[in-house]
Order: sequence, then C-alpha cells, then structure tokens
Amino acid sequence: MKALNVPACVDGWHASPLVRCASLARVLSADAHIDARLSEMHFGAWEGRAWDSIDRGLIDAWAGDIEHARPHGGESLAQFAQRVVAWFEAKCVGRGAVHVVAHAGVMRVLAAHLLGISYESALQWSIDFGGIVWFRCVRGEWVLVRWNA
Repeated sequence: MKALNVPACVDGWHASPLVRCASLARVLSADAHIDARLSEMHFGAWEGRAWDSIDRGLIDAWAGDIEHARPHGGESLAQFAQRVVAWFEAKCVGRGAVHVVAHAGVMRVLAAHLLGISYESALQWSIDFGGIVWFRCVRGEWVLVRWNA
C-alpha cells in the first residue's frame, strides 16, 4: 500500500463477491471480507445487456424516476443505496482504515452518502477501471481526499 500512498489497513479489506473484486481483495489480503452488500446495483432483466438492446421507453421511464423506478425488475437506486449504506454503517463507522474493492456504483453511492449530495448527482461522476477513491473522516465530517487517483 505504500506505493499507493494510502493508510495502513487497520480493519481489513472488504470486497464485492463478484470475481473481479473478490479475487483482487484476496491477493491483497488472505482474510479479505467478502460481502454481497458491496455488489454492483442489480439491473434485473437488463443485467449484462447492452444499452442499445433495451427498449428506449423503459430506459426513459427509469431515467424519469431514477431513484425509485425499476422497470428492469432489479433494484431501484434507493434500494441499492440502502444496501450499500447499511454495509458502511455496520463495517466502517467508528473503525480505523477500511479498504474496499468494489464497483463504480458502490463508490458513487458511498460518495453521495458521505458528502451529503444526491445519489443521482453522484451517478454522473466518472470512475476509471481500477481508480482509487479515498475518503477521510476529519473531526466527524467526511471529506473526499482522492477521486480516480
């Protein structure tokens, strides 16, 4: 972690159970904590499909109420955020450094929660594949130290 200039890991590595995250976390720590709450948003019938293969009317319906609509049958943004924030509250509040290997949606939802902005706004933030996001709690307030480092 020295090469990345991030704090020493006090409370372990946490990861989504999806292979691309869990396998990296296990390389970084033999006792990585794998947690389904760190999975990307579930898109139901749209899972794994290209956007242009989905009926435009369904996409528009979803975009019209991105927080609560679920025309795909999977999770709404609100449900997804509730799952991710529940993980954060259970595993991170009051603990030392926690490292997470997860998906862009998870990091965007955490950013919105920690910074007090709308989930919809944070969905627009770009995260590179392999990008590092770092938050720090300073005097009880969360600050964004790095985004896409």
